[in-house]
Amino acid sequence: MDIEFDFANWKVMCDYNLLLVGGPVANTIVKRAIDEGLSAVDWATSPGEWEYIVAPYGACDILIIAGMDRTATLAAVELLIDQL
Repeated sequence: MDIEFDFANWKVMCDYNLLLVGGPVANTIVKRAIDEGLSAVDWATSPGEWEYIVAPYGACDILIIAGMDRTATLAAVELLIDQL
């Protein structure tokens, strides 16, 4: 589903954790998280992985599932599912 998401508001008043799928090219929220220094992964070269960021703004967590392209992102999703 494609909806407007107010990331600035979520940072102040989060009620839920975020699960973000897709790298910074496909997902603008992931790009903002990277720009703010929250992500330690080089998504441009990632073969597909996930990164769990604990309470970057004090309350809610962020899970990024992504890779360098859609195939790598799919690999990351499958890897996470296998680990559940």
